[in-house]
Amino acid sequence: MKKRYLHVFSDKKFIDYAYRIFENVVPSMSIYNYIDFRGDTRNTDKEYIQILSTKEFLSDENIYLSNSYKAIFFHGFYKHTYKFISRLSAEPVLIWIGMGFDYTPIIYSGWKKMLLSETYKEMCKNHRFFIKEHLGPNYFNRKKIIRLSNRFSYFAPVINSEYDMLKSIVSGFKPRFIDWNYGSSSRNYDVLKKYRIMGDDILIGHSASFLNNHLDAFKYLRDIDLGHRSVVCPLSYGNDWYKKRVIKYGKYFFGKKFNAITEFMPYENYLEKISVCSIAIFNSIRHIGAGNISMCISLGMNVFLREENPIYQLQKSRGLVISSINNSFPENDIYAIKPLNSDDIKYNRDKIFSIFNNADPELKTKNMIKLIMN
Repeated sequence: MKKRYLHVFSDKKFIDYAYRIFENVVPSMSIYNYIDFRGDTRNTDKEYIQILSTKEFLSDENIYLSNSYKAIFFHGFYKHTYKFISRLSAEPVLIWIGMGFDYTPIIYSGWKKMLLSETYKEMCKNHRFFIKEHLGPNYFNRKKIIRLSNRFSYFAPVINSEYDMLKSIVSGFKPRFIDWNYGSSSRNYDVLKKYRIMGDDILIGHSASFLNNHLDAFKYLRDIDLGHRSVVCPLSYGNDWYKKRVIKYGKYFFGKKFNAITEFMPYENYLEKISVCSIAIFNSIRHIGAGNISMCISLGMNVFLREENPIYQLQKSRGLVISSINNSFPENDIYAIKPLNSDDIKYNRDKIFSIFNNADPELKTKNMIKLIMN
């Protein structure tokens, strides 16, 4: 059977989810390419994943083959993506599944506006790292990304409201909105229901990404008497240089009360590890770690978000009990970061699981396929 759809990934974490959903909806109709531009093929030995180097991906032969598909789904917009798109014919329908990192530099006019003062100062100490690793491909080619974005027929943002934000900034933005994004599997929801918070520690961020603004979150807490509480920082993925900086300052400010999670672990083990926390602080300006935020809400944590973050606005619109970093932490008041009461925990858990149950990814996928096939 001739394959109709090509999926292009450059982050292997997302392949399994997309494969499971698309194979349930349109079985045996897709090819799944993983572009190994980082030289990291670990855990990509599954037979349905085709691993290509950047050179192979951009080869004349692969461009020719790619032009034969009905539709191409780009799961993230990378430097090699716009080189690839610029060489495609007008035949395939192009769908941009936004990952956040690939379009928020357009919304915020670069990464600097997504950083708070303490984190920005620390990043500037290693100017080469800051520029090369994080401001590089998407920031310095912002104009090219904007221009090539109009090659797409459809665009799916992580947060639906970001479509209008992007459209208001990019004059003549042509891609139509499509409702499809990454979520967690029903299996994960079933597992989540078995876990609840069991302690009073404080969780900060979800990864070794500077967008978490860890150092500014540390500033909020460092002058507070935390009592018996510890500060827990998940840092199992992200940038090694930045991870070392977070650990250095975490130990400096909190000593033995600082606990960094640096190793990958099974999902259930991770839930058990973070369930010692009753408070979660996500200090990012742009959305990041949406799944982790929902996880913390599900466990019963009092989740603190910045009001600028679209996830704060989304969760508040859903009626969830969410706390504002902007209104709580400038006073350095330990009583402002107290756990939720039992009624609010039950309300949030019931509400978030109801949202999970109604977020039908297969229905969204069916609607998307129907739309692009017309």
